[in-house]
Amino acid sequence: MRRKDGSVAHSLLHRSEKCQSTLATCSTIVDEASTSTSNNSKSVTDAKTDTAKRKSSRGSKKEVDGDMKEKEVHTNKKRIFARTRKAATKTSDNISTNQENKKTDNCKLKRGADSFKEKKVNNRAKSKAEVSAASSVPEICMQSSIDGSVIEKKPLVPLYPPRAKSVVVVESATKAKVIQKYLGDMYEVLPSYGHVRDLAGRSKSVRPDDDFSMVWEVPAAAWTHLKSIKVALQRAENLILASDPDREGEAIAWHIKEMLEQQGVLGFDVTVARVVFHEISEDAIKKALMSPRYIDMDLVNAYLARRSLDYLIGFGISPLLWRKLPGCQSAGRVQSAALALVCDREAEIEQFKAHEYWTVQTDFKIQSADPSNATCIPFCIKHLNSKKLDQLSIPSQEEAQAIEKMIHSSTFEVLGVKRSKIHKNPPLPYITSSLQQDAANKLHFTAGYTMKIAQNLYEGINLSSEETTGLITYIRTDGFH
Repeated sequence: MRRKDGSVAHSLLHRSEKCQSTLATCSTIVDEASTSTSNNSKSVTDAKTDTAKRKSSRGSKKEVDGDMKEKEVHTNKKRIFARTRKAATKTSDNISTNQENKKTDNCKLKRGADSFKEKKVNNRAKSKAEVSAASSVPEICMQSSIDGSVIEKKPLVPLYPPRAKSVVVVESATKAKVIQKYLGDMYEVLPSYGHVRDLAGRSKSVRPDDDFSMVWEVPAAAWTHLKSIKVALQRAENLILASDPDREGEAIAWHIKEMLEQQGVLGFDVTVARVVFHEISEDAIKKALMSPRYIDMDLVNAYLARRSLDYLIGFGISPLLWRKLPGCQSAGRVQSAALALVCDREAEIEQFKAHEYWTVQTDFKIQSADPSNATCIPFCIKHLNSKKLDQLSIPSQEEAQAIEKMIHSSTFEVLGVKRSKIHKNPPLPYITSSLQQDAANKLHFTAGYTMKIAQNLYEGINLSSEETTGLITYIRTDGFH
């Protein structure tokens, strides 16, 4: 539209210049006509003078010739005046016509310029509207309507098979190398090495009076990693955030997106998507790329709440503990609560009053003709004299021995046999806590050493005849899905 409007304006300007040239030509014609008229009038006056002289000198004989010449001059004069008047009228008409054409062309030129400006303004307004609409999409995707219903999000296009160059961001370099082998050259996999920013290590980094706003700082090493991502995005159309599938991983993806937006890297031609996978295998990663989603702001808000609590409790209580109890460890959201549980349990132990109790267990032998087939059935006394025994029903050794004598002097018989099938499920997969417990009880590993080994198994190891492969699913979990 801009080129077309520009050509129209140029054409109108050319026509205006042509009209001005025509007006200049008409003015020249009028001047020449006026000069011709004055010259003709002078010629007529000279002709009259010559005629009078001839009449006086030649006498009456030449009066007829003089009259004829005078008539001829008068006729020529009429012709000259007629031609002059016709030329002047034509020139005046041309001038009027040219002036009207000039006004018309000027109106058209003005109208065309106004139309061009109006179209340009409309195009700018339309572009601004499109920009505003595009910039409001992520906010709409993260908000809910007033009545509580979730606003429908625009679905993202599957990112596998690849249609354009993509940058994939994961947390560790080992994971990046493994995933790069699975995806190929259309994907550039880069590590973020964990969080790219954190709360500033000073007071008032969390401001409860200002809607719990936070002051962030970026470590020096994180700037290097962000620069690598920024350079890679210059030749890519998609940014895929593939950090860990938990609350902290969601927060890392959110921090990366926020930092790149502040630096003006994420334009409207870059699609930002979040993908999650629970195991590092080729099938799991490609399936995750086929179902991208937006960043889950509920998980991000949970992270922000956790981080603000850590800061407020740690910065509020730790200095007090250091002053009151020298050598004391710092306080924290988790360790302080765990310490409170330990203290409560210790208080219960100190207040416990010991009670003596006994249990009676017997072994019943089944008589058989073949001694090799004799069996022994262990049995714990749960009922005595038609009364159910609880843990403290036999409070002394004397009572236990009396029950034992009564059993030896009694005769027992089998009243019935009940057979049933028992279905035993296989053991459940490990979660973080059960893995650490079994590793500590069976292998005497510390929790940190156990998690280090599990992290290596998750990110992948080099097998003898295969490529680097992840052997277990994501390790930081409290569920089985």
